[in-house]
Amino acid sequence: MPTGNHGVAITTIRPARCSLPARRIAGASDASLYQTQRNAPGGLDYQFAVPDGNYAVVLHFAEIVNSFGPGSRVFHVSINGAPVLLNFDPAASGGGNFKAVDRSFPVTVNAHQLTIHFDAVTDAPVVNAIEVLSVQ
Repeated sequence: MPTGNHGVAITTIRPARCSLPARRIAGASDASLYQTQRNAPGGLDYQFAVPDGNYAVVLHFAEIVNSFGPGSRVFHVSINGAPVLLNFDPAASGGGNFKAVDRSFPVTVNAHQLTIHFDAVTDAPVVNAIEVLSVQ
């Protein structure tokens, strides 16, 4: 499990719902993180029970569906109720399909609960992997 410069990896999930033939993902240090994705028309919710403390939440995105180019999939993301991405478009942010787009956010947990919510704007929000890293 990669830890980067953030600290100790608490969890990495690969929320497989949509799995397509393996593709080369530009800019990915670990292409296996981007081979599957989870999407839901209304939105997605993830909850992690973690000890209170400081974390880095790393969201991994890549548009792996050919028919979804820039502008086709737009959504908001909030962590513990705070907006962290507004009108996020993975294909536009990566410069096209099959390109890794990673976003890292510092989070302080005070109630042993870390929640991530994805809210649809255009079509279904998507995520390829989520890392929760304890910050030392």
